[in-house]
Amino acid sequence: MFLLLGLLVTPSALLDNWHAELVIALSLIFIARPIAVFLSLAPFQFSWRERSFIAWVGLRGAVPIFLAAIPVMAGLPNGMMIFNVAFVVVIASLLLQGWTIAPAARCTSPHTSTSAP
Repeated sequence: MFLLLGLLVTPSALLDNWHAELVIALSLIFIARPIAVFLSLAPFQFSWRERSFIAWVGLRGAVPIFLAAIPVMAGLPNGMMIFNVAFVVVIASLLLQGWTIAPAARCTSPHTSTSAP
């Protein structure tokens, strides 16, 4: 699926609005998702650390890119722009959050210890 979705990407077109795309990606990563996770998990008995980890490690990948491809397939005027923004958001999320999952897990684990057993 990633191969087929990747065929829709034009790398030079991704750079057309890269400032706005990165602002959207960072806003979703650091503001929107944490707010949504904390509000959604408020009625449940998750600790602050567990909520923080869930907010950091979210679903990403082929589904948002596929959903962003629907306007392209429908022939909407700004369909490719929507697809490019979604693609950059997914790539930024994968790079930033994907590479930091292990440190985030160590920081949010209540069982971390600095002394050896």
